[in-house]
Amino acid sequence: MNIADYLKTVNKRYQNGISREHSYRADLEQLIRSLVPDVEVTNEPANVTDCGNPDYVISNKKIPIGYIEAKDVGKDLNSKSYKEQFTRYKNALDNLIITDYVWFQLHHSCTLYVHHPLHQLYKYLQILMLRILATFCIAIWLSATYDYQ
Repeated sequence: MNIADYLKTVNKRYQNGISREHSYRADLEQLIRSLVPDVEVTNEPANVTDCGNPDYVISNKKIPIGYIEAKDVGKDLNSKSYKEQFTRYKNALDNLIITDYVWFQLHHSCTLYVHHPLHQLYKYLQILMLRILATFCIAIWLSATYDYQ
């Protein structure tokens, strides 16, 4: 699935008037799998963090490299009603995407890097994935190089 197909699908579901947050999850998962085929996408993961369970965990070779928290299409991602949850996730998770399935906020180490609609976001996702993979490569190299005992 490409970004244009994803947006058409989300729009069609939204226009039918009966879709809610969970209705779009398979579409986002399919988009991620097509854009980044080497990662594993787990919807509704259990017991992955101490701060709660975001809607998705993105893993590479069973190592979590990012998390996604999704709200219903059109919800204000800066709403006070989400502040406590989002702050908890941002403080605990290094790589976090918060989305309403159309707008995406990319957070890395508590810093908001991007807040764009999806059709403008693909280049930023590529950069973020490279940054995430580089961070994990460095961590793996350090753990192999130094004995922490």
